[in-house]
Amino acid sequence: MGLKITDLQQSLIAVAALQLLPIQVHQTISRRAAILELLDGKTLEGVLQGQDVRNISTFQPFENLRRKAYMYGFISKELFLST
Repeated sequence: MGLKITDLQQSLIAVAALQLLPIQVHQTISRRAAILELLDGKTLEGVLQGQDVRNISTFQPFENLRRKAYMYGFISKELFLST
């Protein structure tokens, strides 16, 4: 798009991605809940500079958030393994 990295760094505050997961209550799916992957601050700077953000401790990728939802019993094992 012809944008310079410095222009992005000065104007971009954050980038967010959202996934909806079917939540089960008493073995039935009753609603959906959102999990949010957020790049901001040092994480966003790392992405713009081409760094691997998985090593930044404040970044929570979808994989970790789905694992947490499974461990708390909100999603099924099949859903956790299929994504």
